[in-house]
Amino acid sequence: MKKKVNSKDSQVYKVIYVNKDPELAITSPADGSEVDREETTISGTVSENTTIKVNGLPTIVTASGTFNRTVQLIEGENTVTIVATDVAGNTVEKQLRIKYRKD
Repeated sequence: MKKKVNSKDSQVYKVIYVNKDPELAITSPADGSEVDREETTISGTVSENTTIKVNGLPTIVTASGTFNRTVQLIEGENTVTIVATDVAGNTVEKQLRIKYRKD
């Protein structure tokens, strides 16, 4: 293939620079909660353009920045890990301790 002598090659790049971690707030359940069911729903909010994983599972984030994920619990102490990642790759992690006690 021949290139024209006067042609100019150009490329456009989009650079995203974010200098702070994403915001992550867990709205329920509270850390240290005790429940009597073998599953519970983790709910929270995140900053714009952020993805969420709950115990490693991708979780849908709504346009308003809220998320919900139902997790299975084992009897006794459980630790649920929530990781938020923004478009620049910055992450923040929170853990919840939830105790499941059969009645």
